[in-house]
Amino acid sequence: MTTEHTRVAIVGAGPAGLVLSHLLAQAGIESIVLDQRSREQIEGTIRAGIVEHGAAELLASIGDTSRVHTVGHRHDGIELHFSSGDGASPAGEPEAHRIDFAALTGRSVWLYPQHEVLIDLIAARLAAGQDLRFGCTVTAVAGVESDRPRIAGTTAEGKPSRSRPSSWSAPTVRAASCGQR
Repeated sequence: MTTEHTRVAIVGAGPAGLVLSHLLAQAGIESIVLDQRSREQIEGTIRAGIVEHGAAELLASIGDTSRVHTVGHRHDGIELHFSSGDGASPAGEPEAHRIDFAALTGRSVWLYPQHEVLIDLIAARLAAGQDLRFGCTVTAVAGVESDRPRIAGTTAEGKPSRSRPSSWSAPTVRAASCGQR
C-alpha cells in the first residue's frame, strides 16, 4: 500500500481536471491528476465538441501542444432550420435562420472534438512534468471539511492504496499511487 502527499488531487483527467492542473501549476501549486481510464481510452473516445471563444484562447495559450487553431475549424455562426407553419415557405421546406456570432458578439466558436482537446492537454501536462496517473480508481474521499483530506483508491493492478493524515502544516491531500503514467 502506497501513500503520497500532494497539495491537490484532481479526480478525472477530463478537460476540467487537466485545465485545473495547468492553472494550479501556473500559480505554483502542485497537483496529481488521477483517472480510472487508461491514456489510450481517454484520448481515443470520440466525442463531439464545440469550444467557445474564451476556451479556445485558453487552450491556445497552454503551449505548443495545442492544435485548437490549426486542426479545429472556426465557426462564425450557425443556421437553424425549421418550418414556420405560416405558409411562407414551400411545403416541406424548412426556413433557414442564420445566427451570426461574429457580427453579434465579435467572437467565434471552434469545432474541435473533445478527444482532440484531451490529446493536447495531456501532452501539455506531461511536457510540463505534471503527475498524471491513469488506471487509478478512487474509492473514497474523506475529510474534505478538515485540514487533512484523504483519498483512497486502487492502482491499475487492483492493489489497494490508502492515505494517512499529513504531517505538513498546510492543508494537503493524500493521493493513491496508481500505476500507469
